[in-house]
Amino acid sequence: MSDLCVDCKTKHSDISCLQNLRQVTANLEQKIISQQQKLEAYSEESKSFTSAIPSQDTYKHLVHQQACCDGCYQLPLLGTRFKCSKCPNFDLCFTCRYTFPHKHEDFYAITTTNQHKTKNCTSCFGRITDVIHKCKICPSELCHECFIVNGHDHDIIDPVFPFDIKIEAYCNRNCSRVKNGDEILIQFIIYNLSKQQVWSVNVIDEDCPFVAIRRETKVNINERDIAVVDVSGVIKAQAKTYNTKFQIIETTMNEQIGMDIYIKFSVTEGLFSSLFKSS
Repeated sequence: MSDLCVDCKTKHSDISCLQNLRQVTANLEQKIISQQQKLEAYSEESKSFTSAIPSQDTYKHLVHQQACCDGCYQLPLLGTRFKCSKCPNFDLCFTCRYTFPHKHEDFYAITTTNQHKTKNCTSCFGRITDVIHKCKICPSELCHECFIVNGHDHDIIDPVFPFDIKIEAYCNRNCSRVKNGDEILIQFIIYNLSKQQVWSVNVIDEDCPFVAIRRETKVNINERDIAVVDVSGVIKAQAKTYNTKFQIIETTMNEQIGMDIYIKFSVTEGLFSSLFKSS
């Protein structure tokens, strides 16, 4: 007859109890290994998530006066403004975008404080300042809230953000003394500083001493890209000074981009020099 086991105080052989203990130990070790593997996987996932967060906001100098962060309630919202593409009105600052929990993952990154000029929603008729949802099939241009709440009959909709454009103008002649018959070539250098693509442009002028030869130009300027638009003509005007204003119009949105460009032409008989003025 077996004596009582000194370990578990039951009547069986010590060898049987030892085997049972080994099995329990093996199961425990397996659980520990499994937990370690889970911790390592979580650690790697955390490192991957952390490395995906930009260390610095490139647009931290921006001040969005009319926007408030719905995460930390920062007002005005500073830096890049992240606007939820699924909610009617939900914005996050740069820090909260990567730390504040939200049910949607898709955000529009608004990297300019510029606003759309003279654009009204075709649904609520209110002024649109940030995102325009432009239908590719019909003339509808919807504000973000109307688009999210009410939807639209057509599915082909593009979000259009405010343009952030810098324009410089260069002329082939000095313009303070030009005469009839002189050929003029003006090159407009368009710098796209925003994320919004510029598709095509046209140049309109006021008080110009020559009939500009130009056409609508397809440029397709992406973010941080440059395009050159030429305007040419022959001076044919009375002898006086012309303070000519040029505007660059983005034809897809029918909206001016950049500031007005002024060039002063003095139509005379003789030599000439240039005078540019931008505003």
